[in-house]
Amino acid sequence: MKKLTKQNIQFIDNYLKNSGIEYLDVRVELLDHVASTLEAQLNEDNTLTFYDAFKNYMVANKKQLLTDYNARKQDVFLKVIYQHGKSFLKGDTVVLLFVLILVQQYFQFKIDENIFQYTNFLLLLLMIVTSLLFFRKERKTSLGSQVLTSLVLPYYVFGGKANPISAIFLCLFFVIYYKLFNKYKKMLIDKNRNLATYITLGALIVCWFSISIFLVKLTKEYINNTIITYYYIFQLVAWYALFKSLFYYKAEIRNQYKIILEEN
Repeated sequence: MKKLTKQNIQFIDNYLKNSGIEYLDVRVELLDHVASTLEAQLNEDNTLTFYDAFKNYMVANKKQLLTDYNARKQDVFLKVIYQHGKSFLKGDTVVLLFVLILVQQYFQFKIDENIFQYTNFLLLLLMIVTSLLFFRKERKTSLGSQVLTSLVLPYYVFGGKANPISAIFLCLFFVIYYKLFNKYKKMLIDKNRNLATYITLGALIVCWFSISIFLVKLTKEYINNTIITYYYIFQLVAWYALFKSLFYYKAEIRNQYKIILEEN
Protein backbone atom coordinates (compact mmCIF):
# COMPACT_ATOMS: atom_id res chain seq x y z
CA MET A 1 0.00 0.00 0.00
CA LYS A 2 1.43 3.34 -1.10
CA LYS A 3 1.93 6.11 1.45
CA LEU A 4 2.82 9.73 0.80
CA THR A 5 6.33 10.73 1.82
CA LYS A 6 7.16 13.61 4.16
CA GLN A 7 8.28 15.56 1.09
CA ASN A 8 4.88 14.95 -0.53
CA ILE A 9 3.06 16.14 2.60
CA GLN A 10 5.26 19.24 2.80
CA PHE A 11 4.63 19.95 -0.88
CA ILE A 12 0.85 19.87 -0.32
CA ASP A 13 1.15 22.03 2.78
CA ASN A 14 3.25 24.65 0.96
CA TYR A 15 0.78 24.68 -1.93
CA LEU A 16 -2.18 25.27 0.37
CA LYS A 17 -0.32 28.00 2.22
CA ASN A 18 0.69 29.75 -1.02
CA SER A 19 -2.93 29.51 -2.19
CA GLY A 20 -4.01 31.74 0.70
CA ILE A 21 -4.98 29.11 3.28
CA GLU A 22 -2.87 30.60 6.06
CA TYR A 23 -4.65 29.34 9.17
CA LEU A 24 -2.91 26.31 10.63
CA ASP A 25 -5.94 24.48 11.95
CA VAL A 26 -7.89 24.70 8.68
CA ARG A 27 -4.80 23.89 6.63
CA VAL A 28 -4.13 20.76 8.68
CA GLU A 29 -7.70 19.55 8.12
CA LEU A 30 -7.51 20.22 4.39
CA LEU A 31 -4.03 18.69 4.19
CA ASP A 32 -5.30 15.46 5.78
CA HIS A 33 -8.25 15.37 3.38
CA VAL A 34 -6.13 15.97 0.27
CA ALA A 35 -3.41 13.50 1.35
CA SER A 36 -5.96 10.73 2.04
CA THR A 37 -7.61 11.26 -1.34
CA LEU A 38 -4.28 11.21 -3.19
CA GLU A 39 -3.13 8.04 -1.40
CA ALA A 40 -6.36 6.31 -2.42
CA GLN A 41 -5.87 7.37 -6.06
CA LEU A 42 -2.24 6.22 -6.10
CA ASN A 43 -3.22 2.81 -4.75
CA GLU A 44 -5.96 2.45 -7.35
CA ASP A 45 -3.66 3.33 -10.27
CA ASN A 46 -0.04 2.13 -9.97
CA THR A 47 0.99 4.08 -13.07
CA LEU A 48 -0.03 7.40 -11.55
CA THR A 49 2.70 9.59 -10.04
CA PHE A 50 2.18 11.80 -7.00
CA TYR A 51 2.58 15.03 -8.97
CA ASP A 52 0.14 13.94 -11.68
CA ALA A 53 -2.41 12.89 -9.07
CA PHE A 54 -1.93 16.15 -7.18
CA LYS A 55 -2.28 18.27 -10.33
CA ASN A 56 -5.45 16.47 -11.42
CA TYR A 57 -6.95 16.80 -7.95
CA MET A 58 -6.27 20.52 -7.68
CA VAL A 59 -7.62 21.25 -11.17
CA ALA A 60 -10.90 19.61 -10.14
CA ASN A 61 -11.14 20.69 -6.49
CA LYS A 62 -9.10 23.83 -5.74
CA LYS A 63 -12.03 26.20 -6.17
CA GLN A 64 -14.16 24.17 -3.74
CA LEU A 65 -11.30 24.03 -1.20
CA LEU A 66 -11.00 27.83 -1.19
CA THR A 67 -14.79 28.23 -0.94
CA ASP A 68 -14.86 25.88 2.06
CA TYR A 69 -11.99 27.83 3.62
CA ASN A 70 -13.81 31.16 3.27
CA ALA A 71 -16.99 29.63 4.71
CA ARG A 72 -15.01 28.31 7.67
CA LYS A 73 -13.64 31.79 8.42
CA GLN A 74 -17.16 33.22 8.44
CA ASP A 75 -18.44 30.44 10.71
CA VAL A 76 -15.62 30.94 13.18
CA PHE A 77 -16.10 34.71 13.29
CA LEU A 78 -19.79 34.30 14.11
CA LYS A 79 -18.89 31.73 16.76
CA VAL A 80 -16.56 34.26 18.39
CA ILE A 81 -19.24 36.98 18.44
CA TYR A 82 -21.75 34.52 19.90
CA GLN A 83 -19.33 33.52 22.66
CA HIS A 84 -18.67 37.19 23.51
CA GLY A 85 -22.40 37.70 24.01
CA LYS A 86 -22.83 34.43 25.90
CA SER A 87 -20.03 35.26 28.35
CA PHE A 88 -21.89 38.43 29.33
CA LEU A 89 -24.75 36.31 30.73
CA LYS A 90 -22.55 34.13 32.97
CA GLY A 91 -23.04 34.27 36.76
CA ASP A 92 -19.82 36.11 37.63
CA THR A 93 -20.53 38.78 35.02
CA VAL A 94 -24.05 39.39 36.35
CA VAL A 95 -22.73 39.58 39.93
CA LEU A 96 -20.08 42.12 38.86
CA LEU A 97 -22.78 44.24 37.21
CA PHE A 98 -24.87 44.37 40.39
CA VAL A 99 -21.83 45.09 42.57
CA LEU A 100 -20.84 48.06 40.40
CA ILE A 101 -24.40 49.40 40.50
CA LEU A 102 -24.41 49.15 44.32
CA VAL A 103 -21.05 50.94 44.48
CA GLN A 104 -22.41 53.74 42.30
CA GLN A 105 -25.50 54.03 44.47
CA TYR A 106 -23.39 54.24 47.62
CA PHE A 107 -20.82 56.80 46.40
CA GLN A 108 -23.18 58.60 43.97
CA PHE A 109 -20.43 59.22 41.41
CA LYS A 110 -21.24 60.47 37.91
CA ILE A 111 -19.47 59.88 34.60
CA ASP A 112 -19.48 62.43 31.79
CA GLU A 113 -19.07 61.71 28.08
CA ASN A 114 -15.33 62.57 27.99
CA ILE A 115 -14.44 60.09 30.73
CA PHE A 116 -16.66 57.52 29.04
CA GLN A 117 -14.87 57.76 25.69
CA TYR A 118 -11.34 58.04 27.14
CA THR A 119 -11.89 54.96 29.28
CA ASN A 120 -13.15 52.93 26.34
CA PHE A 121 -10.21 53.97 24.22
CA LEU A 122 -7.75 52.95 26.96
CA LEU A 123 -9.52 49.61 27.36
CA LEU A 124 -9.26 49.04 23.61
CA LEU A 125 -5.51 49.70 23.77
CA LEU A 126 -5.20 47.35 26.75
CA MET A 127 -7.09 44.65 24.83
CA ILE A 128 -4.80 45.01 21.80
CA VAL A 129 -1.65 44.86 23.97
CA THR A 130 -3.05 41.79 25.75
CA SER A 131 -3.71 40.06 22.44
CA LEU A 132 -0.21 40.84 21.16
CA LEU A 133 1.40 39.50 24.34
CA PHE A 134 -0.73 36.40 24.89
CA PHE A 135 -1.98 35.44 21.42
CA ARG A 136 1.22 35.36 19.40
CA LYS A 137 0.95 31.73 18.30
CA GLU A 138 -2.84 31.54 18.47
CA ARG A 139 -3.08 34.18 15.71
CA LYS A 140 -1.96 31.45 13.28
CA THR A 141 -5.28 29.65 13.73
CA SER A 142 -8.64 30.65 12.29
CA LEU A 143 -10.14 30.95 15.75
CA GLY A 144 -7.31 33.07 17.13
CA SER A 145 -7.35 35.37 14.13
CA GLN A 146 -11.11 35.91 14.30
CA VAL A 147 -10.93 36.57 18.04
CA LEU A 148 -8.47 39.37 17.37
CA THR A 149 -10.48 40.70 14.45
CA SER A 150 -13.49 41.02 16.73
CA LEU A 151 -11.62 43.18 19.25
CA VAL A 152 -12.61 46.42 17.58
CA LEU A 153 -16.33 45.61 17.72
CA PRO A 154 -16.87 46.29 21.44
CA TYR A 155 -15.17 49.66 21.03
CA TYR A 156 -17.62 50.69 18.32
CA VAL A 157 -20.59 49.01 20.03
CA PHE A 158 -20.00 50.26 23.58
CA GLY A 159 -17.43 53.02 23.41
CA GLY A 160 -17.98 54.88 20.17
CA LYS A 161 -20.91 56.89 21.51
CA ALA A 162 -22.06 57.51 25.09
CA ASN A 163 -25.58 56.66 23.97
CA PRO A 164 -27.14 53.23 24.60
CA ILE A 165 -29.21 53.55 21.41
CA SER A 166 -26.07 53.00 19.31
CA ALA A 167 -25.22 49.84 21.25
CA ILE A 168 -28.76 48.48 20.94
CA PHE A 169 -28.80 48.97 17.17
CA LEU A 170 -25.35 47.50 16.64
CA CYS A 171 -26.15 44.46 18.79
CA LEU A 172 -29.37 43.93 16.84
CA PHE A 173 -27.42 44.33 13.60
CA PHE A 174 -25.06 41.47 14.51
CA VAL A 175 -27.93 39.25 15.66
CA ILE A 176 -29.78 39.81 12.39
CA TYR A 177 -26.57 39.33 10.39
CA TYR A 178 -25.94 36.05 12.20
CA LYS A 179 -29.46 34.80 11.41
CA LEU A 180 -29.33 35.92 7.77
CA PHE A 181 -25.85 34.50 7.26
CA ASN A 182 -26.88 31.06 8.46
CA LYS A 183 -29.96 31.16 6.25
CA TYR A 184 -28.30 32.51 3.10
CA LYS A 185 -24.74 31.28 3.66
CA LYS A 186 -24.14 29.96 0.15
CA MET A 187 -25.35 33.16 -1.48
CA LEU A 188 -23.31 35.43 0.82
CA ILE A 189 -19.99 33.61 0.33
CA ASP A 190 -20.47 33.00 -3.39
CA LYS A 191 -17.86 35.01 -5.26
CA ASN A 192 -20.07 34.97 -8.36
CA ARG A 193 -22.99 36.75 -6.70
CA ASN A 194 -24.60 39.28 -9.02
CA LEU A 195 -24.83 43.07 -8.79
CA ALA A 196 -28.36 42.93 -7.37
CA THR A 197 -27.08 40.99 -4.34
CA TYR A 198 -24.44 43.63 -3.62
CA ILE A 199 -26.94 46.47 -4.02
CA THR A 200 -29.49 44.78 -1.73
CA LEU A 201 -26.94 44.05 1.00
CA GLY A 202 -25.45 47.53 0.75
CA ALA A 203 -28.87 49.22 0.87
CA LEU A 204 -29.90 47.24 3.96
CA ILE A 205 -26.69 48.15 5.81
CA VAL A 206 -26.94 51.84 4.86
CA CYS A 207 -30.61 52.01 5.93
CA TRP A 208 -29.93 50.27 9.22
CA PHE A 209 -27.08 52.55 10.23
CA SER A 210 -28.88 55.65 8.95
CA ILE A 211 -31.80 54.88 11.28
CA SER A 212 -29.34 54.26 14.12
CA ILE A 213 -27.57 57.61 13.57
CA PHE A 214 -30.92 59.42 13.32
CA LEU A 215 -32.16 57.96 16.61
CA VAL A 216 -28.85 58.70 18.36
CA LYS A 217 -29.13 62.37 17.34
CA LEU A 218 -32.82 62.46 18.21
CA THR A 219 -32.24 61.14 21.73
CA LYS A 220 -29.00 63.01 22.41
CA GLU A 221 -30.67 65.77 24.44
CA TYR A 222 -32.20 63.17 26.77
CA ILE A 223 -28.85 61.47 27.51
CA ASN A 224 -27.74 62.96 30.82
CA ASN A 225 -24.82 62.03 33.12
CA THR A 226 -26.97 59.59 35.07
CA ILE A 227 -27.75 57.54 31.94
CA ILE A 228 -24.11 57.78 30.83
CA THR A 229 -22.98 56.55 34.27
CA TYR A 230 -25.16 53.43 34.18
CA TYR A 231 -24.23 52.80 30.58
CA TYR A 232 -20.56 53.21 31.62
CA ILE A 233 -21.03 50.51 34.27
CA PHE A 234 -22.68 48.26 31.70
CA GLN A 235 -19.87 48.63 29.18
CA LEU A 236 -17.19 48.02 31.84
CA VAL A 237 -18.84 44.68 32.53
CA ALA A 238 -18.99 44.06 28.77
CA TRP A 239 -15.23 44.62 28.53
CA TYR A 240 -14.70 42.21 31.43
CA ALA A 241 -16.78 39.59 29.57
CA LEU A 242 -14.69 40.15 26.45
CA PHE A 243 -11.42 39.68 28.32
CA LYS A 244 -12.83 36.50 29.83
CA SER A 245 -13.90 35.09 26.47
CA LEU A 246 -10.48 35.92 25.00
CA PHE A 247 -8.74 33.67 27.49
CA TYR A 248 -11.46 31.06 27.09
CA TYR A 249 -10.58 30.89 23.39
CA LYS A 250 -6.86 30.85 24.13
CA ALA A 251 -7.35 27.73 26.27
CA GLU A 252 -9.57 26.14 23.62
CA ILE A 253 -7.03 26.77 20.87
CA ARG A 254 -4.16 25.41 22.97
CA ASN A 255 -6.12 22.26 23.82
CA GLN A 256 -7.10 21.56 20.22
CA TYR A 257 -3.96 22.57 18.34
CA LYS A 258 -1.13 22.38 20.87
CA ILE A 259 1.03 20.08 18.72
CA ILE A 260 0.49 22.16 15.57
CA LEU A 261 1.31 25.44 17.34
CA GLU A 262 4.49 24.02 18.89
CA GLU A 263 5.68 22.76 15.52
CA ASN A 264 5.14 26.19 13.94
